[in-house]
Amino acid sequence: MSEIIKVINKPSHNFFADQVVRTLGMVVKNEGSFDAGTAVVREWLEKIKAPQLNAYQMFDGSGLAADNFIQPQQMCHVLRYMRNSPKLGKIFFESLPIGGKESGLRKRMQWDCTKGNVHCENGLHIQRALTLRIRYRCRWRGTCFFNDLQQVRRIHERS
Repeated sequence: MSEIIKVINKPSHNFFADQVVRTLGMVVKNEGSFDAGTAVVREWLEKIKAPQLNAYQMFDGSGLAADNFIQPQQMCHVLRYMRNSPKLGKIFFESLPIGGKESGLRKRMQWDCTKGNVHCENGLHIQRALTLRIRYRCRWRGTCFFNDLQQVRRIHERS
């Protein structure tokens, strides 16, 4: 699984992401459908006590569907869970592209303060959301979740 998640996250392989959801359905529920896979994901979110699951919506495994929805509070809960997981944490965070260095982020985050210090996943539509995990003074310090990146760019351009 650690090799699969690297293929999904670093080069952002959307087909693999969709297939992992179906595989979860097959392994856990003996049904290789997307519905079975999303049920497994929802059950896992319930198990780790992610907040406000009634608002969570998953329509594909890649995050490209316009109707996918996860709240920042839910995403931060998942990231916190992964950070604290001795079994999954290191594998997961090493699978995320590094700002200014890898994958689709190679040309982004080129500032001295961000280059190599931000592990990032674009999440839902590159134009609408960006989830960052930020390193400061050799320790992971926080997570930012931006919605509507077009608005963020307009604000940045004016300043």
